[in-house]
Order: sequence, then C-alpha cells, then structure tokens
Amino acid sequence: MLKVNTVLLSAVICAIALYGKFIPVKDFGCKTLVPIENFYMVKGKLYSSPEKISSGNMYSATMLLQGVVGTVGKYTVNSSADGFLKLVIPSQFIESYSDAYFEQGENLCLKGSWNKKWQSFFVSSVETSLGYDSDIKGKLNNFRALCRISFKRLLSSWGDAGSLIISLLSGSHSFLSVDVTNSFRSAGVSHILALSGMHLSFMATLSGFFCAKTFGKKYEALARLAGVLFFVWFAGFSPSLFRAFLFSIIIMILMFFKCRVDKDCFISVLSLVFLLHIVFRPQDIFTLAFMLSYTALLGILVGSNFFMHYVALVFPSRINGSVSSSVSAFIATLPVCIYTFGSVNPLGIVATVIVSPLITVFMFLAVAGIFFSLILSFLSPVFSCILNVLYCLILFFVRFFARG
Repeated sequence: MLKVNTVLLSAVICAIALYGKFIPVKDFGCKTLVPIENFYMVKGKLYSSPEKISSGNMYSATMLLQGVVGTVGKYTVNSSADGFLKLVIPSQFIESYSDAYFEQGENLCLKGSWNKKWQSFFVSSVETSLGYDSDIKGKLNNFRALCRISFKRLLSSWGDAGSLIISLLSGSHSFLSVDVTNSFRSAGVSHILALSGMHLSFMATLSGFFCAKTFGKKYEALARLAGVLFFVWFAGFSPSLFRAFLFSIIIMILMFFKCRVDKDCFISVLSLVFLLHIVFRPQDIFTLAFMLSYTALLGILVGSNFFMHYVALVFPSRINGSVSSSVSAFIATLPVCIYTFGSVNPLGIVATVIVSPLITVFMFLAVAGIFFSLILSFLSPVFSCILNVLYCLILFFVRFFARG
C-alpha cells in the first residue's frame, strides 16, 4: 500500500492554493484615510532593517505604519494608519548614523513623497527619530541596533573583506558594492549571500565546538542552541533565516527526544515549517527569498541522492555530495529564477561547489579574526591581510563564472 506523507501533501496543497491565487492572501498594504500617492509624512516602526537595492545609492525597508500626513483635495489631513509601507531611503541617511539608526524596531517620523517608479515612499528627510519602545522588546532592539552599528564600523576598517563579513554575519548588504552583488547573482551563487541554513549551521557548529573544548560535550547541545538564538537575534528574521531557524529548532527537539531523523523526516519537517511560516509570516509568501529558500532545500532533500549516481560518473567521490546537492537545488529553483530574472546561469552548479567551501573557510577565519583582534588589537591588520587575500580569491571565481 502506498504510504502518503500527509504533512508534505498538506504543504503542496497549500502552495498550489496560494500561488494559484485560489486562496486570497491578506493585503498587507497600508490602510488610511489619505490616498497613498498624497503622503508627505509617515510615522511608524521599522519592520525590517534596510537593504541596498540595485541602484547602489538607495536602500529599501518596510515600515509598520502608525500615522500619516497628506492631502485630501484642498485639505491637509493627519490620519492614523495601519499596515505596511515600502520605503526607499537615500544612502546618506543609512550610512551616516546621525539622524537615526534605521534599524529594526526603531520608531521614526519621515518626510517624503510617493514614488511611482519604485512603488514606494521616497524618504527626503528624517523629521525625527522617536527611538525604541520602553518595554523589554524595545530595549533589546535598541541594544541590537547599537551592536550591529558597532559591528559594521569595526569591520569597515577591514576594507572589501570586512564588507563581505558584514554581509554574511549580519545579514546587511549595506557595505557590499552593487558590482559585487551583481557578480554573485550572475554567477548563480547569490544564495550564498542570503542568510540561510548554511550560516545558521555554521554558527551552531562553531558554538558547540568551542563549548565542547572548554566545558566538555555535556553542554554542547545547549551551546549550539545558544549560538542559533544569538545569530537569529543579531541578524534578524529574513524569510530564509526564519525558515532555517524553525527547521533547526524542530530538528533539535526531535534529536533531544531520540527520534529517528532521516531524509523522510527532513522532508516532513520542511513541510511543517512551510505551513507554520505561512501562518505566522504570510507577508513573506511572495518574496524571492521565501520561494528560493524552500524550493532549494526541497530540491536537495528530494533529488540529491538521485543525482549522486550520475554525478559519480563525472566528478570525484569527495565532491559527489556537493555537486549533486547543487544540481538538485539548481533544478528545483529553475522555475523561480526564470520567472524572476528571465534567465539562469547553469555554471552556478559548478560555481557553488567551488565558492561555498571558500565562503565557509572565510567565515571561520572572520569569526576567529574578530575574536582575537578584540583581545589583541595588533593582530587586526594581520587578519585583515589574510581575509582580503581570501576575498580576492572568492571574487575571482565569482566573476569568472559570472562571465561564463
């Protein structure tokens, strides 16, 4: 009798219903008395930290609205508001840290106007920063903002390598040039820059390793969990990181209770995470990061073993797993990439096999460099030199495959 994975079947049915528009998704646009094109001042809380967009001198962020000021006919109206508003913010506001931090959770009052090209509210000035809420969550957000800013300032002194470290460890592409970001995308390895399971797994492994060496293996599991929670708190919840976080937590719980964890279990857990994600964060459903994150991991779980047999005919056994996983992820994400970008680079399969291990080594050296440089400041230039050499090697391969 055919065994049916009910969790996977439920996730597939929900995905078809959502993306086929059979089930309406809640409108997260702003609700107010003033037409959106007539806004000239908005007040609210930053829902996400800003990310650099393709122009290179602009950032995009989302605000949870509380109030707006605009015109209705001949009258100026000050109205309460609800829902989300997309913002486009000039780089000088983000990188100066003078008028506002522009970090998640900050309450801001901004002046500007609706931009039809960007379909967003273009910020022309910061009216005032109202800081963070006075509750525990607000204080934690304030502390997180200060930590992220200090972290960015420290690593900016490491030049190009520091820019990549910031991108990988904080989830902010603020200091990466548009040329570098586009090169990663053209090479088919832009997913490496996205906060995902690879980064989460790296931090968990690193935390567990140091704990096991210092206090013994008794507390290793707790250290891994602490590493995951700290990284998620520091980096913030992107769609891909939220998926990776839920997936990791559920797997840890299953392992704690000595449950069998195999490929079928991973698929069931991923399906459950998908269902939880669309319930708790439905605003992520149509984002590129959400779709790529789930399709790539599902492709790896379903297809990697199938392709390993064929990959073994061409590639050495040591890299069979990496190549088969890359092929599976590439094929699974193909429809999303074609729909979004209009084209794909098949060399991204090979590029991932080469670039991904280099990124792992880079991240390990970066964390070690930060730790030792804070203790012994004279080591900072040494690590800066080593990391910049490795950065140049990574960028060489990325640009090589981008041209292919």
